[in-house]
This record gives sequence, structure tokens and C-alpha cells, in this order.
Amino acid sequence: MSDPVDGVLAQLGLSRRVVVRVPSHMVVPFVLRQCDLVACATEGVARYYAEIPGIAIYDPPMPLPIRQIYMLWSRRKENAFGMEWLRNIALEVARRYAETKQSPLRANRA
Repeated sequence: MSDPVDGVLAQLGLSRRVVVRVPSHMVVPFVLRQCDLVACATEGVARYYAEIPGIAIYDPPMPLPIRQIYMLWSRRKENAFGMEWLRNIALEVARRYAETKQSPLRANRA
């Protein structure tokens, strides 16, 4: 089991057949528009792609575990002002999203 979806399906005695793997999530909407496949994505990614004509999102048919996201950086730059600033911005965006379930990045778009 390499994915949370596979783990939940296994607990239910089910499995899925993965027929396509892409090198980047940026490719997903273009693949989906040309076939009858389903993709699993985080809610934020799914909502972003749902704005593309021909793409629809649906809640999963079973509850899935929450994925943790980690920040990684070079120890050489750990105390650099720019890196500290960027980490704080990323934490603030994540905190706001967790509180509102609305991406602060998307809310600022015109």
C-alpha cells in the first residue's frame, strides 16, 4: 500500500486498478479530459482543476485519512531571513486554509 486510498480500499476488501501514473499533477486535467478515468487528488488541487472546462470533482465515496504536509529546507539557509520569511508565509497560508477550507491563494485572484 503506497497511497492512503489503497489503504482504505484494502480495509474494505477492495482494490483499484491504476492504469496511468503521471510525473506531475499538472498533467492530470489534460489526461482526464481525454479519457474515462478517475484521479485522486487533494481537495485544493481538485478544486483548482474543477475550474477547467470538462473537469468535475466529487467527494470520495469513503472517508480518507488526512495527509500531512512537510516543509524541507537546507540547514545552511535555515537562519537566512528570506527562508524564515518564506516558511512563515507557508505556515500562515496552511493555517488559514485549515481554519476556513478556502485557499488564501485562490481568494486573492481577480
